Amino acid sequence: MTEEELYDLFSHYGKVTNCKITKDHNNHSNTFGVVSFSKLSMAQNAFTTLNGLELNNGENLYIQFYENTEDHEQKTDVKSHEHRKLYIRNLDENIDNQKLKQAFSVYGKVKSARVMMKRGVSQGYGVVCFSATDDANQAMNSMNGKELGSKIIDVTIYKSSRKSHLSSFYRYASMS
Repeated sequence: MTEEELYDLFSHYGKVTNCKITKDHNNHSNTFGVVSFSKLSMAQNAFTTLNGLELNNGENLYIQFYENTEDHEQKTDVKSHEHRKLYIRNLDENIDNQKLKQAFSVYGKVKSARVMMKRGVSQGYGVVCFSATDDANQAMNSMNGKELGSKIIDVTIYKSSRKSHLSSFYRYASMS
């Protein structure tokens, strides 16, 4: 993926103020980049919509949201945002984004539901993002250990892989 393609992908969600892809010593992408938005809300919308997106090369776009540690208000917003996301494991291979969203929508407004795919094949896990934390908690408590399709699913609060966060920056991998 080029910086121009990265910019085009993220600019649909707001004003991009910075867009970089890191390169190795041979000037090849090392599958890591940073995108900054002018407003936190734009960054959150891009994060919710694009995280887990299958790229043209069959790899998934992995986005890590960072918050500015100097801005306590933004830190609170991000933490509450994270508690609205659920991680669903052991998904039946026939469950797609639409079926996942439909299954969880009975607990509240689902902002996004994405089954992680690689080369068009389900990886057996997904992420569901609710508008409200209470709805996410109710869905987790109700759906954990329930059958969805032909499998018993495991539902937990989504935890990002890194603990540090900086405002309106994204980190992602698998863009080769």
